[in-house]
Amino acid sequence: MPIHRPMHIEWPIFRWVRLILELGGGFAIVQLLMDVIATNSYLDLAKAIVPVMATYIATASLFYNRARAIGSGKSMNRSLYAAERSMQGVVFTIIGLLFGAIVYYLLTFFHISIVFSGRHTEDPWIMAYAPAFALILLGYVAYLLALRAISKEFLRPISAREIRQRVTDKDST
Repeated sequence: MPIHRPMHIEWPIFRWVRLILELGGGFAIVQLLMDVIATNSYLDLAKAIVPVMATYIATASLFYNRARAIGSGKSMNRSLYAAERSMQGVVFTIIGLLFGAIVYYLLTFFHISIVFSGRHTEDPWIMAYAPAFALILLGYVAYLLALRAISKEFLRPISAREIRQRVTDKDST
């Protein structure tokens, strides 16, 4: 009978995938925010951000509950770290959205409009939104750090015995 050995994953491949996710997601978020500002379609921003915020909050809760169910050890620490990073992503995203709303209000209050030619602008007032963009991107990166912390544990097959051991034995892992 062959001995079951854990699957070995080539981590350099996952580093490239992670880099593509980070950069691609960052560019997608900035493009979404620029489109919202260019078209003044803030309902589209809400349609995009509400599910993202729900995902951040739900996974933070799941990571925290998982940490409490596992008991002490490396798995618990990873799950608590992931929960904290997910909540950090929520806070950064909310603060970024609030900052963007304040900037929008101030620009409209002072009758400053950002002129777009097609999908591009050279208007310097667009830089007023830069801190909001940065905070929303920090929220995305914090969430990716949470997923990175927990992913090493879940990207390999585990037996039913190991799952039972993690849940019942408080000193495991």
